[in-house]
Amino acid sequence: TPNPTSIEFQKYYRKLLDEGLRDTDDINLIIVMDNLDRIDPKEALDVWATMRTFLKFDNISEWEKKVWLIVPFDEKSIEKLWKNNNEDKFKNAFLDKTFQIKFHVSPPLLSSWKEYMTKQLKIALPRHSEEEFHEIYRIFTLMNINKEAPTPRQIKIYINKIGALHRLWQKQVSLKYIALYVSLEDKKWNPESDLIRTKYDKVDNTPVVNIVGKDWREWLAAIHFNQDKEEAMQILLAPIFEEAIVKNNKILFNEKRDLNGFYHILEDYLERHYIYNDG
Repeated sequence: TPNPTSIEFQKYYRKLLDEGLRDTDDINLIIVMDNLDRIDPKEALDVWATMRTFLKFDNISEWEKKVWLIVPFDEKSIEKLWKNNNEDKFKNAFLDKTFQIKFHVSPPLLSSWKEYMTKQLKIALPRHSEEEFHEIYRIFTLMNINKEAPTPRQIKIYINKIGALHRLWQKQVSLKYIALYVSLEDKKWNPESDLIRTKYDKVDNTPVVNIVGKDWREWLAAIHFNQDKEEAMQILLAPIFEEAIVKNNKILFNEKRDLNGFYHILEDYLERHYIYNDG
């Protein structure tokens, strides 16, 4: 048979609920529609239109008072559902005319989510110290200084990424470098170019450098290329050395000479590619 219309579907839906909830005092139906503000706007509107078919009735029966709909959402994110229309008009209609009761969930205070992050770090990395957890927390805070308070979901994802990399490197790489790598990765950075670009030298001018040290580039390159840090930086700088030598570009050399271990890496590169010893 063809798919039922919304009217036919509502008919069966009402019949089922009438049987399940009629003449019951201690049974309620609670429907939770989560992540409405996290999916494609068109899909979200379609879902909402469908749900309204089964929650808005012309005639209210006793059992219908036992059906509750809970919709958790971020009020700012919900605006994207009507981004091509009159946002305020449609958003207010959705919020004010759809829901009978609204509860505001306050954002966590700095002390609250710090405590939550530390607790989750202890669960994920039980063999590590409070000092290391504090370093991770400080890196996370400094690299997200202009953002709103993180959600529990964001904190867990951040810690899971750190844990996954830590299981690959174990004690070879400190957690603080892994935390910085994850923080930059979340900013959609490109290690092959951004690690040696001037704009990422700004990390040296922030308090982050007091936590991770001036050799943070080498360690991040090691994590990215899965190599020892000296070898990783050589891979990273090889194209720059090659261009500078071929084009006799002294300026290019001078731009990168402040990188930690620059001369050691340059010497090793020249020995490998341009100096031949017949012995």
